[in-house]
Amino acid sequence: MLGGGSVCLSVCLSQVMYMIHSLRYFVTASSGLSSFPEFVAVGMVDEVQFGHYDSVSERAVPKQAWMDQVTRDRPDYWERETYRGLGYQQVSKFNVEIAKKRFNQTGGAHIVQLMSGCEWDDEDDSTDSHHQYAYDGEDFLAFDLKTLTWVAPVRQAVPTKLRWDQDRAENQYNKHYYTKVCVDLLKKFLAYGKSTLSSFVLSGCWSPPGLRLVTNPVCDIHGQDIEA
Repeated sequence: MLGGGSVCLSVCLSQVMYMIHSLRYFVTASSGLSSFPEFVAVGMVDEVQFGHYDSVSERAVPKQAWMDQVTRDRPDYWERETYRGLGYQQVSKFNVEIAKKRFNQTGGAHIVQLMSGCEWDDEDDSTDSHHQYAYDGEDFLAFDLKTLTWVAPVRQAVPTKLRWDQDRAENQYNKHYYTKVCVDLLKKFLAYGKSTLSSFVLSGCWSPPGLRLVTNPVCDIHGQDIEA
């Protein structure tokens, strides 16, 4: 069993040339769900969770042993992430209530989700980013990095779009964050977890979307306040 896995892994390793890496944060704020925390935030690198915060513990904690390395460079990293988590928790709770009002809702279970992050192609060094909100599973608002404006696919999001479009300084900051800060952080996290992430991606000859092979594989592959 081990021998076969090693052969398959070595073959896949010899084929892998380039990969699109990702750093993503997923935030979920909810109301009316008694069995689920009102606020949960997770950070993921190449689909591997490295950090977690929720409204029950109100603490940001690492989920991978290699993330201990971040405190060598920044000893207060997890304290700062906890502080940020507390802030997002309060804002997100307010966002749920605002969204409910926009949709003329009162009771029931409702969820506001945020997905943000960046991607880096280690072949051509190109980058991409995402910063988008959803409400009850439907697209609500998204940032367009090219135009530095917000896209509102539903009329309930238009008031927020108009306000945020006027905040040019914040939108310029978003551009800098996603094209520079986020990508630098992604590369740093990749360095921290290099051996673990590599074994996760290629273990059993599995690969996430974004992994490109130079030949055919021989194995199966696989924030802000919305009222402001």
